[in-house]
Amino acid sequence: MIIHIVILLVLTVIIYILIRTLTFKTVSVDKSKSVYISENLSNDKINRLSHAIKLKTVSNSDYSKTDFDIFEEFIKYLEVSFPLVHNSMEFKRINSYALLYRWKGKNTNKNPVLFTSHYDVVPVEAGTENKWKYDGFSGAVREGRIWGRGTLDIKSQVMALMEAAEKLIKENFTPENDIYFAFGHDEEVGGTQGAKKISEYFEENNIKLDAVYDEGGLVISGAVSGVSSPIALVGTAEKGYCDVELSISAYGGHSSTPPKETALGIISKIINSIEKNPMAASLSSPVKEMLSNICHEMGFAVKMAVANLWLFKPVLFKLFSGSTSTNAMVRTTIVPTVINAGEAANVIPQNAKCIFNIRLIPGDSGSDVLNHIKNLSKRYNALLTLLTIEESSKISPTNTEGYNKLISSIKKFYPNAIPTPYLVMGGTDARKYYNVCDNIYRFTPIWITDEEKDTMHSHNESISVENYLRMIDFFEIMFKK
Repeated sequence: MIIHIVILLVLTVIIYILIRTLTFKTVSVDKSKSVYISENLSNDKINRLSHAIKLKTVSNSDYSKTDFDIFEEFIKYLEVSFPLVHNSMEFKRINSYALLYRWKGKNTNKNPVLFTSHYDVVPVEAGTENKWKYDGFSGAVREGRIWGRGTLDIKSQVMALMEAAEKLIKENFTPENDIYFAFGHDEEVGGTQGAKKISEYFEENNIKLDAVYDEGGLVISGAVSGVSSPIALVGTAEKGYCDVELSISAYGGHSSTPPKETALGIISKIINSIEKNPMAASLSSPVKEMLSNICHEMGFAVKMAVANLWLFKPVLFKLFSGSTSTNAMVRTTIVPTVINAGEAANVIPQNAKCIFNIRLIPGDSGSDVLNHIKNLSKRYNALLTLLTIEESSKISPTNTEGYNKLISSIKKFYPNAIPTPYLVMGGTDARKYYNVCDNIYRFTPIWITDEEKDTMHSHNESISVENYLRMIDFFEIMFKK
């Protein structure tokens, strides 16, 4: 009798799992439809971006080391290149180099929307110059691409927004409600002097935004194993950022008579312990929504796991832990990036320091990470110092007008891509605007491969002409919605 009951329960669970799997809703796309191709081929637009890339607007965390003459040159270049924008829109310089434009709309009763980007770039790393196919600041137009820093991250978006607005103003178009453009000049080093100051301006002037659109996601192929369709990633949240310094003091002395444990040895043990004992995995809502939208392409087993997280979540976490990209989606990562100890080969250092860079998933806090590291290093009497902390961002809702407008535009331009929320691994200027808006979405309307994505902050950064022209058309459609 008991065996019969157990068998019945097992069969009931199996049937329940299968029903949930077979009825689980995912996003379907029409793979027969083609990606939108711009018909507005314009050498002028291409050449303007090319020239913008040549201007080395490299930001520096040490403000005194930034060459602001080049930033002034870029600002003047925008004024010359887009005269209708500058004659029609209100233009302010915030904190000298952050740029704010207001495009007045017909309906003043509705909150404005903000399109934001940044025009600062990272430098070409010394010693990597010969790895570039074309010079990192050449702006070369070759092989159907524009080459150089800022083509993907993300001076191209600044230029595309301006190109789309210039065209519509020429056609006497007026947006339905106010549209703001905000272009930061220090996003690559934190955004505290650019986007942060612009958000403070909005707050001081009681300007609430209906939606904010920034970089952060894109249409990508090959990013997730098993998914054949391109995925249109819309960032609805960002991981947090944290730097922690761990210091160890121990006996030093001559290297010929070493103690059983050295400061460097202890730090190595702590690093090893942290790598073997990662923080617990969890599913934030952007990642959960993303899995729900793409799991049908990853095979029946994955779909079954996602449809029945109540049972298979541990299995899913174990599967995700096997890949660096998927592991970072579901857990806070802690990685050693800098170690300092010793000055001479024959002297055992008494002190050793290690800096850990930490990316926080929503739900984990800086204090959670500190406690985790403390627990793994407590037997060594380590000293922990919190150097920087920016908690994970809020999670923006996906049931808003602003999100739906973005998704409908994505479907028009990329009908064969799966649009989905996701969690941005890095940081953007977007998070600076939560004081004036809850609906923040991170998406750059270009289609690239995983390999192309890896050129950001690396060598051979470039954008296809086709992608750039499509980006301009995409923003034109967004302005009209």
